[in-house]
Amino acid sequence: MIIPLAPRPFGFSVKVIIRDGQDRVLLLRRSASSKNNAGLWEFPGGKLDPGESFDQGLLREVREETGLTIRLERVLDAGSSELPERTVAYLFMEGRLLKGKVRLSAEHSASQWIPPEALAAKLAQENFLCPHFRAVAQSYCGCHGYGPPPPPAAEPAGVDAKWLAAQVRRYRREQPGYARLAGALKSVLDEAARQFCPLALVQARAKNVSSFAEKVVRKDKYQEPLLEITDL
Repeated sequence: MIIPLAPRPFGFSVKVIIRDGQDRVLLLRRSASSKNNAGLWEFPGGKLDPGESFDQGLLREVREETGLTIRLERVLDAGSSELPERTVAYLFMEGRLLKGKVRLSAEHSASQWIPPEALAAKLAQENFLCPHFRAVAQSYCGCHGYGPPPPPAAEPAGVDAKWLAAQVRRYRREQPGYARLAGALKSVLDEAARQFCPLALVQARAKNVSSFAEKVVRKDKYQEPLLEITDL
């Protein structure tokens, strides 16, 4: 007789990407005594207390871990990680620093404010960010126009390098406009979701420059990429 295994319980944690006045992002390094991912970097946040709403719990966790006062601005993403004893679901918010200087609790050994472009470069390192936060960090950096460049070897013979460089320059000029449109569309959908589907998660982003270049090279079929690519 086969006895089915009992499903592992789920845990819930809230995290926040905090931006300061220079649009840098706050990272915290887990202490050497941490049970999981010791010495790796992560975003502030943690588990909720019983009966605590996610926004109240997140603001409390930020105060306890950093001493900072922040304002939560929007829902960013969701993710999960598999631990031996449970599966942890993560909700990621974006917040803005209001006041304070970082004062670490015993949970963390260091902190740093890092620009999105530097964070994107750091993500290439295996032992930098906690692995279950990498996808969210990559998406966040991509939304700000920073991501891994397309590999040179991917360029097929049919794509002229000078022509490609000109198309990339054109899109680099246009991309901020698409980013503004994405933000405006997200605001409209957020309002609609708030009225009709409060638990919906709305996400919007403009294609970053490196993704634009990679698609032009990979597809090798566009005459006017800015007019023909449909997911800018």
